[in-house]
Amino acid sequence: MKNIYGVKIIYKNYVIDKTSGQNKSIIYEEQILSVNATCPKEAYEKATKHAESCCDEYINLYNDIVKSEIYKITNCFIVYDDDDDVCELFSEYKINNIPIKNEDFERILSSHAAIEDLYILRYKEFNKIIAD
Repeated sequence: MKNIYGVKIIYKNYVIDKTSGQNKSIIYEEQILSVNATCPKEAYEKATKHAESCCDEYINLYNDIVKSEIYKITNCFIVYDDDDDVCELFSEYKINNIPIKNEDFERILSSHAAIEDLYILRYKEFNKIIAD
């Protein structure tokens, strides 16, 4: 019998200066996939295959190279379809095990990229803009 699992994947996107080859930026993306599978192992396998197909290398709007890779597949959980009005899809606990102040750790956890910050990930060809 198949169930629906949620699988959380974290991607690492490198923005590399085309001329110097130096990293200009690293942007992380968290993604949760809905996967039909008979068991968690199969869900991980299907999610991994899908995630690998999403990894890419391309030129962005600023003529930089953007390269994405799987950083980590972190969680797999079954999604229940209860009769309740609310169904929890994901919950994760974070612990500050690094030597930074809790205030800084909390700021990192709650920070999100602004749309303008993500322009650096946009495909040049897709947007039909020449950024020479």
